[in-house]
Amino acid sequence: MTNTGNPLIFVHIPKAAGTTLHQIIERQYPKHLTCTLDGTNPEAAIEQFKQLPEAQRMKIKVLKGHMPFGLHQFLSEPCTYITMLRDPVERVISHYYYVLRKPNHYLHEKITSQNMTLLDYVNSGISTELNNGQAILLSGIDKRSGNLAERSDEILEKSRQNLEQMAVVGIMEQFDETLILLQKTFGWKNIFYVKEKVTKNKPMKDSLSLETIQAIENQNYIDVKIYQHAQQLFAQQLSPIANLVEEVEQFQKMNQYYQTIGQPYQIVKKKIKALMRK
Repeated sequence: MTNTGNPLIFVHIPKAAGTTLHQIIERQYPKHLTCTLDGTNPEAAIEQFKQLPEAQRMKIKVLKGHMPFGLHQFLSEPCTYITMLRDPVERVISHYYYVLRKPNHYLHEKITSQNMTLLDYVNSGISTELNNGQAILLSGIDKRSGNLAERSDEILEKSRQNLEQMAVVGIMEQFDETLILLQKTFGWKNIFYVKEKVTKNKPMKDSLSLETIQAIENQNYIDVKIYQHAQQLFAQQLSPIANLVEEVEQFQKMNQYYQTIGQPYQIVKKKIKALMRK
């Protein structure tokens, strides 16, 4: 088991099951030792975190949110990193339909006012989130630092190196296996979940035109390579678990039961929050 005394940093890649994982993490650590960066304005949240008094930052045991690799330098070292990656094509599809149904998202007005299709969205260049967004975060390279296209080799190499330093490199498409790995690595207790922020009414990858799929892959060619590397690392990290298939099956059966109880609770909780905002 990894030394849980080290501060834990969760690099939350947008649209990669991070919201669900946030909730699981919050059950494992005291709230007063956890710092969650505001996802509505990540850049401002990161700056706000950096400006915290050093004494306050040194008390943080969990830092999580949309952030690049590298914020360990603002905490007591050494730190332990985890992250979760997603198939790059599926992630961009999910991102587009998520933005479409979120009027408060910073990209919503741009794509609706211009009637952007998914293909238009991918080729627009309006956000680095759509162009190797996973690799850029994992590389720790500031996305504002010049032409990122000219730094593609550096982004690829740094993101690979940083992934290899992480205690757990999760894969969204194998979410349950990832949770079991996290449980065994950190000694977590309750890892059951009800999925959060699942993008509804989005088409499956197989239903898209070849042109659209190729456009996404072309705009995210570094992400494709990093995702493949992450899959290899994930397989290596899982390999010591002797009865993985049986453990996953048992967990899924128990989690199904948890979801039948947890789903109504989550609905009531959301309604209460909505009423409190009025």
